[in-house]
Formats: sequence, structure tokens, C-alpha cells
Amino acid sequence: MDAIHIRRTLASDTPHLPELTPFIGKTVDITLHATQSLAASHRHRGQGSD
Repeated sequence: MDAIHIRRTLASDTPHLPELTPFIGKTVDITLHATQSLAASHRHRGQGSD
């Protein structure tokens, strides 16, 4: 199975990710994990998922 790691700052709800080109037309699972600092800042502003 091929795997890639993409680290991007999302600035849009429709990002252009050239790393995904080989996967176009294939069924894939995409998993996103926010960095600890981002998750902490959202909780601080009252936007956490708690």
C-alpha cells in the first residue's frame, strides 16, 4: 500500500494538493490531525470539540 504524509496549512476549503495526484480516481482514506498548538488555540477560543 502506498502512503504519503502531507503537511499543509489549510487556507481554503478546496486546497490544491499535488501529492494527491497519484490517487485521483482511486478510493482512499484521508486522515487529518491538527497539531497540538492548533488544537489548544481552538480550545482557548471556545471552538474545541469538548
